[in-house]
Amino acid sequence: MKATFEVDVKVAEQTKRVLVDSDGDGVADEFDAFPNDAKEWMDSDHDKVGNNADTDDDGDGMPDEWEKQYNQLHSTRYDADGDADKDGVSNLDEYKAGTNPMVADSESSYTASGKLFAEPNMPLAGATIQIGDKTTVTDKLGNWQIDGLTNGNYTATATKNGYTIPTQNVVVNGENLTFDLGVVYSAHGTIKDEQKQPVAGITITIGDQHTQTDATGYWKLDGLPAGESTLIAS
Repeated sequence: MKATFEVDVKVAEQTKRVLVDSDGDGVADEFDAFPNDAKEWMDSDHDKVGNNADTDDDGDGMPDEWEKQYNQLHSTRYDADGDADKDGVSNLDEYKAGTNPMVADSESSYTASGKLFAEPNMPLAGATIQIGDKTTVTDKLGNWQIDGLTNGNYTATATKNGYTIPTQNVVVNGENLTFDLGVVYSAHGTIKDEQKQPVAGITITIGDQHTQTDATGYWKLDGLPAGESTLIAS
């Protein structure tokens, strides 16, 4: 027996999806954070600055170039609070301290160096230089160098019998320091009139320092830099 069946067949309509790329950068507008800027398409930290121009794509306070040095850090994902080396110091704090976030308990060290002068172009040898708990002695050319300084605030002192050398506050912040130190001097005298009587209240000025004569006409200025200076009495 031969049977005949009728079958209804419905062909579904096909829709072709068209992706628009307004700026022609190869990224469709719907996936492009900057559809009208061919130089940008991603904004990882949503700060309205494209990743190509943004020096901190993930907005975590650590520059992209710094993060890219370490394979466990990510320049497009916020990881400032992470601790890649498990030493109890966050990645962001490691960056601020200039330490290696991949090495536990690491702390970079830096060098401070310079010269000590007794007078302009006259170096002072044999003086002790101290920064923190580290010391050295100037050589015959007045040169000095102290190594092993970590980030922080310090006071640099220089001492030698017979010389007055002011201290200098310095900050080590992720780089070596170079600065000079110099001896300072005192000047003093007495002001008298034509009858050789002392004159009080006269203002004595040398450089940016000044004082007044006392009742005996005497004056003194400390902390004067080495070299020639002009004294003004008024």
